[in-house]
Amino acid sequence: MLVYIYNICSNKSLMLISLLALDRVSKSEERARWFSLTG
Repeated sequence: MLVYIYNICSNKSLMLISLLALDRVSKSEERARWFSLTG
């Protein structure tokens, strides 16, 4: 049971990390697009 809870918690943290990474990537892509438009 504890292992199951630990797996859920680690999966949630992994999901959070991947979501943050995706958010950062999309923001950098938007910034690059903005720079290419303005530059």
